[in-house]
Amino acid sequence: MCTQPALVYPKNDDNQSTTTIPLFWTSAIGADGYEVEISTSPEFNKDVLFMRTLRPDTTVKNLATNTTYYWHVRMVNQPEVGPWTQTWKFNIMAPTTINDEGEITTIPVGSLVFVYDVLGNEIARETITQDQQRLAPFINDGLLLIVATTPTGSIVRTIISR
Repeated sequence: MCTQPALVYPKNDDNQSTTTIPLFWTSAIGADGYEVEISTSPEFNKDVLFMRTLRPDTTVKNLATNTTYYWHVRMVNQPEVGPWTQTWKFNIMAPTTINDEGEITTIPVGSLVFVYDVLGNEIARETITQDQQRLAPFINDGLLLIVATTPTGSIVRTIISR
């Protein structure tokens, strides 16, 4: 008797801020191993990475930022292979950056940004608009913690020294 694997992580439509992603799925009873496909196309017809593993997990490195990836898994029970799991996708976001001059480089428009001093006091709170390119008018000199909540709900923290 064989059971099929089920995808576990990253969750479907998850946002990631790193280019190295661990993939996890449930073990399949009777499996000799697993085949994994990752692609930038939901049809898996371009930029396909194909892997075989004995374990119900693997890690993918050097993924491109600002890219959506689709993935699925199937069990191998030699000489047969099972059907592919449902396809999930995850998004690799560009790292959020605010340089020491307070210039916003990759925080998405619509993000809510909080600025805190070293004592944890809130100095500023701003929603990033299309034409806003600097937080400098809102922040003082010193060591600062910047916390941004993106429109998709991702939370990014950056420490800067001014």
